Amino acid sequence: MFKKLYQKFTVHLLIISIVLMATKYLLTYLKLDIVTPYFAYIILLFVVVAATFQYLLLRSVISNPRKFILFFLGGTIAKLFLYFGFLVYFLLVVSVSPKVFIFNFVIIYIIYTMFEIVSTLYQLKKIGDINQKDKQIE
Repeated sequence: MFKKLYQKFTVHLLIISIVLMATKYLLTYLKLDIVTPYFAYIILLFVVVAATFQYLLLRSVISNPRKFILFFLGGTIAKLFLYFGFLVYFLLVVSVSPKVFIFNFVIIYIIYTMFEIVSTLYQLKKIGDINQKDKQIE
């Protein structure tokens, strides 16, 4: 069950990432100055963090469902600090246009956060349905 849920999540994660990169290339082709040159790094950050977090979240739910809320909230806070560190690094160390970079970052953050929430709710429902069926069999 874990493997199937995680594979489905990663496939959808990659599809969203490909669509976002295609959008970036379209906007660049149209010569709109609303895309940062570091767009791919932002996408890479969100893909790695989302995939890792979801893997650990699913593992925790399957092994001990009672600790889900603690792990989810702790992981969310850790992600926020990681994202903030990424923003600070790029804004202070790498010379980027702050308005464009932050605009891109926030849009991508919203998209991936919505995707993670919907996926987590779907996975919890699936895990709950399977646990419910197991209780009915007993």
